Amino acid sequence: MYKLITLFNLNLQLKYSIALNKLIVMIFFASSTAFSQISYNMDSTKTLSFPGAEGFGKFTKGGRGGLVFIVTNLNDSGPGSLRWALEAKGPRIIVFEVSGTIYLESSINVRNPNVTIAGQSAPGEGITVANYWLNFANMHNIIVRFIRFRPGDVSGEENQAAYGIYMENAIFDHCTFSWSTDEIATFYKVKNFTMQWSIISEALNNSVHSKGKHGYGSITGGKNVSWHHNLIAHATERMTMFDHTGLYKSVQEIQDWRGISDFRNNVIYNWQSRASSNGAEGSFNLINNYYKKGPASEGNRVDFILNPQRTGNGSTYSYGKFYVDGNILEGNEKITQDNWSGVRLENTPLHNEFFRKVKVSEPFYIPNGIYSFKETARESYEKVLSFAGASLHRDQVDKRIIHETKSGTHTFLGSKGSEGGIIDSQIDVGGWPELKSLPPLQDSDRDGMPNIWEVKMGLNPEKGDARFFDLDPNYTNIEVYLNSLVNHLMDN
Repeated sequence: MYKLITLFNLNLQLKYSIALNKLIVMIFFASSTAFSQISYNMDSTKTLSFPGAEGFGKFTKGGRGGLVFIVTNLNDSGPGSLRWALEAKGPRIIVFEVSGTIYLESSINVRNPNVTIAGQSAPGEGITVANYWLNFANMHNIIVRFIRFRPGDVSGEENQAAYGIYMENAIFDHCTFSWSTDEIATFYKVKNFTMQWSIISEALNNSVHSKGKHGYGSITGGKNVSWHHNLIAHATERMTMFDHTGLYKSVQEIQDWRGISDFRNNVIYNWQSRASSNGAEGSFNLINNYYKKGPASEGNRVDFILNPQRTGNGSTYSYGKFYVDGNILEGNEKITQDNWSGVRLENTPLHNEFFRKVKVSEPFYIPNGIYSFKETARESYEKVLSFAGASLHRDQVDKRIIHETKSGTHTFLGSKGSEGGIIDSQIDVGGWPELKSLPPLQDSDRDGMPNIWEVKMGLNPEKGDARFFDLDPNYTNIEVYLNSLVNHLMDN
């Protein structure tokens, strides 16, 4: 470690010549486990983001203690809109008095941190954000729950359903991401981040992307990153793609933003070529995931669960390091029993001489308490299909995705030649389903908590007390209310 630090300081003075840059990256990478062990200090006295939060982002505060913003309409902008609430300054908790689809007229760039988006508060069948994406880049303290992100191809732009780099302390819980023209969900160069209990599905393949067919699933990576209990379905590849060195601008950026990424207890269904890939010069755990081929899965390339690569953005690097264990490839007992027989380099079987380049025998360090669960891949398969996505009120699209995953089938073809459940436009599957709304419950003091609930809990419905800690020493009153709406899902 002393040699690493000395060399790093020396090369600051030398302004990082290209050759020495590569050398430092290699040394830093070799010591990544040690760095990761000291980069995240687990504090058991911290308050969870909400009951059921897991992973490295589990202590994100979001908008706790801030103002309550009530979304009262489905407009693109203006008072009472989602954009209005997201563009506000200061800590804030966003709740909804309406359900339905918000058809954006341009992307929303979330400019101000410390925000909680509580989709579970919507009366009726929930919230979908359509036409354009949400960009969370450069934000910190972000909690997003029970929201659907489905941009589609209407904008004619290359987009993700949601996107974030340089994010710190963030958790996405029970969300749905689909119908993007680039990767569906892209979150790398993030720190203390969790993606949990979400559905990432149906990338638009032969759509508007400048590179042509681009029906990809996700990119993930950063420092202290957790992806667990997610369903990733119906994409050609990148389910997920682990980040690579070419995505980082400098050695300093690698030191600041790259460490351990942990991908466990997810369900991956119906990839066309590569399931999980890349990871050049990174450190990754791939544990207890359930891989299930589908109608689009074809040829020998799909008979592996991981394809480490050493290239990215036109450059060549060293291979990443992976701990791979407990994963199931349905229908392939050999790979299920010996996961490393399902790992290939450059699309060739992993020969003995390559093991030393990518394989580690122990998982990369995860502090005690980061996860409260310990489940097999098979156990997680059942739970993910029961609870993942915006599952307080699953819409018809998510219900179909779950059915197709369970049955190993597909329903639709792409309108521009894609097959086997890979689609080319949201129109191919009928577009955005109608979401029914209900009248909001009376909220006299406009603090985001309905009168009937406040009375039940001994609060004053005429007093704006959402920010107080009357009911729980760890959660504000409105957090207690919002958590109560979905505790039955989190308990499972």
